[in-house]
Amino acid sequence: MNNKLPTPPSPQDLASIGLHYGKSFQPIQQLWIGQEEVIAELHSEEDLACLCHPQLLDGCFQALLAPKPKNTPPEEVYLPTSIARFILHAPFENTVRMHGKITERSEDCLSADISIFAPNGALLATVEEFKAKKATQAQLKHLLVTEENAGDWSYQIDWQPKPHHASTNLLENATSQLKETWLLFSLRNLWIRPVTMTSLLL
Repeated sequence: MNNKLPTPPSPQDLASIGLHYGKSFQPIQQLWIGQEEVIAELHSEEDLACLCHPQLLDGCFQALLAPKPKNTPPEEVYLPTSIARFILHAPFENTVRMHGKITERSEDCLSADISIFAPNGALLATVEEFKAKKATQAQLKHLLVTEENAGDWSYQIDWQPKPHHASTNLLENATSQLKETWLLFSLRNLWIRPVTMTSLLL
């Protein structure tokens, strides 16, 4: 694999295809692109207080999705949608290398397997059946939170008044509408008998 990019994708390059990342999520240092596969070196200056730092893991996804097929419109990008299995073999280091292999590609989706290594070649993690789906910039803009659609992204508790039933027999009220009959099986005592929910509660 000798198609090495002279520089990793810049924030401007990623933004041009609709991916906007802050400084903390720009860990790609080197990137090599082959036929339906990618090799990348990633680095983080942050203190890796967790076993699998999300900055480096997300960088692996960025590297896999950075190369776009020929004749792909610039406004189309691939976004991660699911992972079948993630296996952590050892804690991440500040510098890792990844190898991603696209195993299946359709008109709108792709699947890939990713292996993540330490600088000495030790296997750190594997991602099986990583899936991504094509999206346009128009669809991405629809997902962005703006002043116009901010209300669609928030929740508000709306208390609904209910009549108060001053009853001293709460159990009677709770079971008054439970008229269903259930069939109970006991494998230990080998018996079967029908019961109602009311009898169970009482």
